[in-house]
Amino acid sequence: MESKMSSAFKNGSSRSKPEGLSQPEYRRHLPAQNRILIESRNCWRLAHADRFAFLIDADAYFAALYEAVTRAQQCVMIVGWDFDRRINLLRDRRNGEYPVILGDLFMSVLSRRPELNIYILEWDYSIVYMFERELFARFRAIRSHPRLHFRLDGNHPLGGCHHQKIVVIDDALAFCGGIDLAQQRWDTRSHKPHDPRRLNPQGQLYPPYHDVQVAVDGAAAAALGELVRERWLRATSRRIPPAQPAAADPWPPDVIPDIREVEVGIARTEPAYRGRKEVREIETLYRDCILAARKYIYIENQYLTSTAVGDALAKRLREKDGPEIVIALPYRRIGWREEYTMGLLRGRIVRELQREDEYHRLRIYYPHVEGLEKGCKNIHSKLMVADDSLVRIGSANLNNRSMGLDTECDLAIEASGNLQVERAIRLLRDRLFADHLGLEAEEVQQTIESEGSLIGAVEKLRLRVTGFSVKPLSPHLPEWLEKVVPVKLLLDPERAFSLGNPVRAFLPDESRRVSSQFLVGTLIALLLIFSMAGISHWTLSSFGPLKAALAQSMVSLLQVPALSSLILAIYVLGSMLLIPITLLVFISALLFEPLHGFLYAFLGSHLAAMVLFVVGRWAGYDLLNRCAGNRLGRLRGRMQRGDIKAVLGVRFFPVAPFTLVSLVAGASRIHSRDFLLGTLAGMTPGIAATVFLVHWMKIIFREPGFAKYMLIFNLAALVVPVLLLIIHFRIHRVHAGRKTDQTSQE
Repeated sequence: MESKMSSAFKNGSSRSKPEGLSQPEYRRHLPAQNRILIESRNCWRLAHADRFAFLIDADAYFAALYEAVTRAQQCVMIVGWDFDRRINLLRDRRNGEYPVILGDLFMSVLSRRPELNIYILEWDYSIVYMFERELFARFRAIRSHPRLHFRLDGNHPLGGCHHQKIVVIDDALAFCGGIDLAQQRWDTRSHKPHDPRRLNPQGQLYPPYHDVQVAVDGAAAAALGELVRERWLRATSRRIPPAQPAAADPWPPDVIPDIREVEVGIARTEPAYRGRKEVREIETLYRDCILAARKYIYIENQYLTSTAVGDALAKRLREKDGPEIVIALPYRRIGWREEYTMGLLRGRIVRELQREDEYHRLRIYYPHVEGLEKGCKNIHSKLMVADDSLVRIGSANLNNRSMGLDTECDLAIEASGNLQVERAIRLLRDRLFADHLGLEAEEVQQTIESEGSLIGAVEKLRLRVTGFSVKPLSPHLPEWLEKVVPVKLLLDPERAFSLGNPVRAFLPDESRRVSSQFLVGTLIALLLIFSMAGISHWTLSSFGPLKAALAQSMVSLLQVPALSSLILAIYVLGSMLLIPITLLVFISALLFEPLHGFLYAFLGSHLAAMVLFVVGRWAGYDLLNRCAGNRLGRLRGRMQRGDIKAVLGVRFFPVAPFTLVSLVAGASRIHSRDFLLGTLAGMTPGIAATVFLVHWMKIIFREPGFAKYMLIFNLAALVVPVLLLIIHFRIHRVHAGRKTDQTSQE
């Protein structure tokens, strides 16, 4: 396969397209070994586009989207990792007759077009990203208009996400790439250091931001519409009707196509989930493109931690006559969490590639902007160009999770000897480098031609004094820090974790799935308690004066009447923000002595439960189901009896987060008395046990020598039998539920 792939660009770029044949027709006459894009191998669909345009940076994309939405007649379908209705699409561009704020624009076009429906499918995001999102956006969107359909999609494996960024309008126009309709994406190609237009909805200036999107029409747009409809069906169990042939052309008049008459490859990543097979077309396409390149590979990406891509690049670097490889990455990851996880993994890949670069054909740069405090703009694009013969743009990062765990979509076009396509790909490459270097695309092209080398041209041009440049990127985190970071697949997994496997062999076959996950989860919780107690003891015992000062401060705080109200408010607010109630209880037990810790946890948990119960009663089940997607069916089924036993069951054996249980209980019309009594009976033992365990942990870490080990032994003697008893009852409950389901089906 390698020889076939390697000959594709070499042979394809040297032959001209026969006159009278369009690019798709010409591709069909090529032998298979001259093609890179192959359906069912590295792409899901090869579909024709009459028009194809590169939209560099969100200024161009948002303006095009604005024009397209105002022309929509039947449906606008959006899937994204993030969505924010507050973004300004046009900034200082000429405003038309429609509002420029995204949410207001939707309301305006819906009010004027009675046949129009707008569908928005956003990833049901992790709590890690909570403060980067528009809080309560789902409630505002749902209440705003009956033909604005907003759903959250959590239909993916544990640890995964939906990362596609696609907009389809009337099945006649589609946008796909790396840009979400969210805050802190907008920027122009000039990337000025302090552009006053580059503000988030809170009015704060954010750094320059670079990304790329693609616009397509024709069969390619219809195929992306098919993909979006399948996502919607999986998330909501409802179908979006197909659009009828559009009477009006939604293509934005200000967007000049870069290519006409081209075949577009649509590549996906989809994880194995609920009977669906894994799809790794994006990873396969990366490997095929890297193996096929003869002259150069140019990559822009937010990450560089993919094992598959790193191995493929290293293999080409070891070849004596391999291609030049130029990679543009952001200088630092955004935020300390990513810097010390993904940043470390990127450093490992960079070092490995540099060690393989025996023939000096590798350059890794970051874009530098004079006048910025940190000196660099954020590279968020997911793009690869090879030999002027193939370009791919989409949502997939160069990390492991984008190759197998997350849901991704990339678009690719292949020249196959078509000179028009080759010129468009070459121009895109030159425009990108011109933006990074502060130059004109013509000068970049002339320098590449005169130098006969992409690396040679970039090295020459980056020395110009323009205020913009690219600088060599080297791993800036110390190597010793890498040694204490876990294996890369734990930080950047390519498949969902299966925590139950280590204990699978010790459990009965028919009960493995539920009981093993429960056991491992409990053991992890115990490990967390030991770790946190040990860290807190070690830290405080190492600083005697600090420990005394904190203790005195705690005593003073306990004497403040407002403290109790503040703690209870934290429980309510934290639960509404989906912070696990177990975490809040654990922190209370850790910070306060046992009696105070128990009282705060007990009162805070039950107050939060009642507040959420009232919210659920007000919202109703239909609204909650539209917010949470397909996750509430089972939970509602468990509460259909509507009595104390139903609430007690889901509280004592938690099958869903505390917040969801409380909301669904309110929406299910369970009597408030039954809900409160069931919550009291179901949660109080767990709260007491958590406070008890944390208290013992603190005692254990205070006791010296033999006494410490005796306490650990006694604690284990108490905990293990209780744990096994819970597992026994849980297995029994699962079997009873399965028998009930089988009986009902019969």
